[in-house]
Amino acid sequence: MIQHQHNMIQHQNHLIQHQNHMKQHQDNLTQHQYHLIQHQHNMIQHQNHLIQHQNHMKQHQDNLTQHQYHLIQHQHNMIQHQNHLIQHQNHMKTTPGQPRHNTRTLPL
Repeated sequence: MIQHQHNMIQHQNHLIQHQNHMKQHQDNLTQHQYHLIQHQHNMIQHQNHLIQHQNHMKQHQDNLTQHQYHLIQHQHNMIQHQNHLIQHQNHMKTTPGQPRHNTRTLPL
Protein backbone atom coordinates (compact mmCIF):
# COMPACT_ATOMS: atom_id res chain seq x y z
CA MET A 1 0.00 0.00 0.00
CA ILE A 2 2.86 2.34 0.87
CA GLN A 3 4.59 1.36 -2.37
CA HIS A 4 1.44 2.21 -4.32
CA GLN A 5 1.15 5.55 -2.55
CA HIS A 6 4.81 6.23 -3.33
CA ASN A 7 4.22 5.44 -7.02
CA MET A 8 1.23 7.77 -7.14
CA ILE A 9 3.28 10.60 -5.61
CA GLN A 10 6.05 10.02 -8.13
CA HIS A 11 3.53 10.01 -10.95
CA GLN A 12 1.97 13.20 -9.60
CA ASN A 13 5.41 14.85 -9.42
CA HIS A 14 6.12 13.80 -12.97
CA LEU A 15 2.85 15.37 -14.13
CA ILE A 16 3.68 18.58 -12.25
CA GLN A 17 7.10 18.70 -13.93
CA HIS A 18 5.45 18.16 -17.28
CA GLN A 19 2.92 20.91 -16.50
CA ASN A 20 5.73 23.29 -15.54
CA HIS A 21 7.56 22.44 -18.73
CA MET A 22 4.44 23.21 -20.81
CA LYS A 23 3.95 26.45 -18.87
CA GLN A 24 7.54 27.43 -19.74
CA HIS A 25 6.80 26.79 -23.42
CA GLN A 26 3.70 28.93 -23.22
CA ASP A 27 5.64 31.74 -21.52
CA ASN A 28 8.30 31.59 -24.24
CA LEU A 29 5.67 31.75 -26.97
CA THR A 30 3.95 34.67 -25.24
CA GLN A 31 7.25 36.51 -24.99
CA HIS A 32 7.99 35.79 -28.64
CA GLN A 33 4.53 37.01 -29.65
CA TYR A 34 5.08 40.20 -27.64
CA HIS A 35 8.40 40.72 -29.41
CA LEU A 36 6.71 40.28 -32.82
CA ILE A 37 3.99 42.77 -31.85
CA GLN A 38 6.68 45.29 -30.86
CA HIS A 39 8.42 44.70 -34.19
CA GLN A 40 5.14 45.14 -36.07
CA HIS A 41 4.52 48.37 -34.19
CA ASN A 42 7.97 49.67 -35.13
CA MET A 43 7.40 48.74 -38.77
CA ILE A 44 4.05 50.56 -38.78
CA GLN A 45 5.70 53.65 -37.29
CA HIS A 46 8.43 53.46 -39.93
CA GLN A 47 5.85 53.09 -42.69
CA ASN A 48 3.94 56.11 -41.36
CA HIS A 49 7.16 58.12 -41.36
CA LEU A 50 7.83 57.14 -44.97
CA ILE A 51 4.27 58.08 -45.95
CA GLN A 52 4.70 61.48 -44.30
CA HIS A 53 7.98 61.94 -46.18
CA GLN A 54 6.32 60.90 -49.43
CA ASN A 55 3.49 63.38 -48.85
CA HIS A 56 6.04 66.11 -48.13
CA MET A 57 7.89 65.35 -51.38
CA LYS A 58 4.57 65.30 -53.27
CA GLN A 59 3.80 68.74 -51.87
CA HIS A 60 7.17 69.98 -53.13
CA GLN A 61 6.49 68.53 -56.55
CA ASP A 62 3.02 70.11 -56.64
CA ASN A 63 4.54 73.48 -55.74
CA LEU A 64 7.18 73.14 -58.43
CA THR A 65 4.56 72.10 -60.99
CA GLN A 66 2.42 75.11 -60.08
CA HIS A 67 5.48 77.37 -60.35
CA GLN A 68 6.38 75.86 -63.74
CA TYR A 69 2.80 76.40 -64.94
CA HIS A 70 3.01 80.03 -63.82
CA LEU A 71 6.31 80.48 -65.69
CA ILE A 72 4.80 78.90 -68.84
CA GLN A 73 1.85 81.32 -68.59
CA HIS A 74 4.31 84.19 -68.21
CA GLN A 75 6.33 82.97 -71.21
CA HIS A 76 3.12 82.68 -73.23
CA ASN A 77 2.17 86.26 -72.34
CA MET A 78 5.65 87.49 -73.28
CA ILE A 79 5.45 85.71 -76.67
CA GLN A 80 2.03 87.24 -77.32
CA HIS A 81 3.43 90.65 -76.40
CA GLN A 82 6.45 90.13 -78.68
CA ASN A 83 4.16 89.05 -81.54
CA HIS A 84 2.07 92.17 -80.99
CA LEU A 85 5.19 94.35 -81.17
CA ILE A 86 6.34 92.57 -84.37
CA GLN A 87 2.91 93.12 -85.95
CA HIS A 88 3.06 96.78 -84.96
CA GLN A 89 6.60 97.09 -86.38
CA ASN A 90 5.52 95.42 -89.64
CA HIS A 91 2.53 97.76 -89.83
CA MET A 92 4.80 100.79 -89.42
CA LYS A 93 7.11 99.49 -92.20
CA THR A 94 4.34 98.82 -94.71
CA THR A 95 1.89 101.70 -94.15
CA PRO A 96 2.08 104.03 -97.20
CA GLY A 97 2.40 107.79 -96.66
CA GLN A 98 3.94 107.35 -93.23
CA PRO A 99 7.54 108.47 -92.72
CA ARG A 100 9.69 105.65 -91.45
CA HIS A 101 11.26 106.26 -88.08
CA ASN A 102 14.94 107.31 -87.91
CA THR A 103 15.27 107.57 -91.71
CA ARG A 104 14.81 111.33 -92.22
CA THR A 105 17.95 113.39 -92.49
CA LEU A 106 18.10 116.85 -91.02
CA PRO A 107 19.47 119.74 -93.17
CA LEU A 108 22.99 120.81 -92.24
